[in-house]
Amino acid sequence: MNFQIYKITNKKTGKSYIGATCNFKRRKGEHKKKFNPKDYKFKILGEYNSPDELYEAEQYWVWHYNSYKDGYNKTKGGYGRHIDYKNHRVYTMKFDEEIAKKIEKVKDKTRKSYKEIFLEAIETYLEAFE
Repeated sequence: MNFQIYKITNKKTGKSYIGATCNFKRRKGEHKKKFNPKDYKFKILGEYNSPDELYEAEQYWVWHYNSYKDGYNKTKGGYGRHIDYKNHRVYTMKFDEEIAKKIEKVKDKTRKSYKEIFLEAIETYLEAFE
């Protein structure tokens, strides 16, 4: 699988956003729906072979362009992501290895989406406090 780090730069302010993805074309399209693409410049900064390389590189590029303190990144990058290899999605949640394996088993057994699994888990958790 091929992973990319990309940069979006606001042409007016010079501020940037650093992102990580396994499908730059799809991700670029999602970003373009949120704002006027004429005001922004898109660029792939690097390609990587594993999620570990990707997250380490994302942290570097966020630091390099200072996009956390003086840009659009809300985190310093590389934190708590979960890769859905089958659907080429990257989710911003952190799981230890044991929980990630359990989620994969539930997903394979029930054919539910990650979103459905997460929402059900949250509902169950909240019901415990009622």
